[in-house]
Amino acid sequence: MFSWFRTRQQVPVQERQEAALRFVAEQDGEVERELKAKWAAIFAKSAGVTRAFLARTTSGGGGEPNVTLCICPRSAQADTLVQEVARPVRETLGSDQHLDIVFLSAAQEAEVSQVARPFFPQPNTSLERTREG
Repeated sequence: MFSWFRTRQQVPVQERQEAALRFVAEQDGEVERELKAKWAAIFAKSAGVTRAFLARTTSGGGGEPNVTLCICPRSAQADTLVQEVARPVRETLGSDQHLDIVFLSAAQEAEVSQVARPFFPQPNTSLERTREG
């Protein structure tokens, strides 16, 4: 998992391994939808991302949930991608916030899908209406 704190220049990235990551709920709101749209545009230009979620997660022994950008990677380009997704957060929220970023395994993708909808790729709304109707 990557955790970063924004600065004016490059985002300092701290890579760490978490023993257990628990997906609590989807993180959504007006600001989050704005960020999701910006991230979706970045991911659309990259062949390295298949799906992405914004979720609240806890790790290890629990504690307060963190907002986590969950990326389903197609290829390993983590450093570049972390820097690209950091830019909209710095511009939108300022330099006093942090964001956890996790590159999901297939098992983790299945878990987060239980509590959150992917914002990338954009869901097929006509297909969803057919399923709901």
